[in-house]
Amino acid sequence: MEIHKQILFCFFIVLGCASGAAEEGAKTDYSPSEKEYRSKTQKLNSLETKVGELETRFQALVKTKSEARDKDTKLVLIEQMKTVKKEIDEAADKYNELRDEVRFKFPDKGRALVKRYAPMQKKTMQQLEKRSTLDTDLTKAKKAAEKAYRPFIRRAEEEERKKILEQEKVQKASVKTLDNSGGRRPRIRLEK
Repeated sequence: MEIHKQILFCFFIVLGCASGAAEEGAKTDYSPSEKEYRSKTQKLNSLETKVGELETRFQALVKTKSEARDKDTKLVLIEQMKTVKKEIDEAADKYNELRDEVRFKFPDKGRALVKRYAPMQKKTMQQLEKRSTLDTDLTKAKKAAEKAYRPFIRRAEEEERKKILEQEKVQKASVKTLDNSGGRRPRIRLEK
């Protein structure tokens, strides 16, 4: 019980030191250029995330459009896809402008910046749709292959299970042969 108290005491001391260091780290003053760099890279990260979310939304619209049967519904979905595409292009433009601005304003951080923030290329609606339909086509092909080869996969899995069970039996048998004394101490005989 005493050991538990000591461990908890040490834990709280370490936690207090860590929180104090974090507060000191938060209080450190950055130079104005460093603050500007950090804010601009945060903006780049948020724009990158926004483009990813918009592309996901576009793919969801493509999927619903392909499942829709009504022509009017498809037209409404196409209009929504156009607006999402426009938002993607605007965010990509802002991203590329900000990326170039940061790259030229902070040349000392250029290599890391170029590696981390690659330029975004605008994609056409057909490219975005093709990407989405390619994913669904590959998923369908995978499901069809799994369905066609399911009996063979099951046989292989069953054979693998049998091998594992046989190996376990062999291991148990080897343990029993080592301990055939029934829990008693074996007698040691010395021969003359």
